[in-house]
Amino acid sequence: MGIEELGAERSRLLFVGNHAILGIDVPLLIRNLFEKTGIWPRPLGEHAWFSVPFVGELLAHLGGVDGTRHNCDLLMERGHNLLVYPGGAREAWKRTTDKPYALLWGETHLGFARMAVKHGYTIVPVATVGTEDVIQPCADIPIQRILTVGGYLKPPGGSVGGKAFEQGARFPLAVPKPAKAQKVYFRLMPLVRTQDFQGQESDEDLLRSLRDLTRSRLEEGISSLLEHRRSDPHRFVFQKAQERQNQKQEAAVASVQEAASKL
Repeated sequence: MGIEELGAERSRLLFVGNHAILGIDVPLLIRNLFEKTGIWPRPLGEHAWFSVPFVGELLAHLGGVDGTRHNCDLLMERGHNLLVYPGGAREAWKRTTDKPYALLWGETHLGFARMAVKHGYTIVPVATVGTEDVIQPCADIPIQRILTVGGYLKPPGGSVGGKAFEQGARFPLAVPKPAKAQKVYFRLMPLVRTQDFQGQESDEDLLRSLRDLTRSRLEEGISSLLEHRRSDPHRFVFQKAQERQNQKQEAAVASVQEAASKL
């Protein structure tokens, strides 16, 4: 939804989204964007993940990019479309006390706005709703307990770092709710243009205003999607399956009745 916001623009776009629990939304969004627009944005991943053996290689193989400022500069200089989640791992690792679909952006998170201004990119707020009604956190596990296998191993050395693995970070033990399996909804919100501000990437007041505008539009998008799906008769997966089963049963009954009437 909201594809019309892009108009004819297909390059130098920075998609900024709300991270769903465990990041399940990322491949769904990328595929949806590609099918509807032909755009395949490169997702910028949490830097810490690219320090984890095998995980970094897997993410890179899937098209992810280590989200350092240097890498972002290189991609933007070449005009690549990018996808970023300012909430990072904290937003993807929703806790039992967090409200579903809440934006967990730190007040110092200005990086995406700074890079957009520096390279004259258009910010595309993209809201996501659906997965956090199906996957629910039921416990918050200290990340250090996971990294040390419950304390039986020594914690990793300096090769693993970053906010995702900092002291006090927690990983959600999440459980699926199959009965609530449902569609995932996306909505592109009005664009935030930065081209008139190029050369002002050091102006933190400007960056905060761009970040806040992007955040406001994302929150508006989330609210509108939550409202839209309430009236969607095809929201739930099993509801659609049940409807199809009912239609088959009705057709079978009608067929038997027709055959019986000819006896």
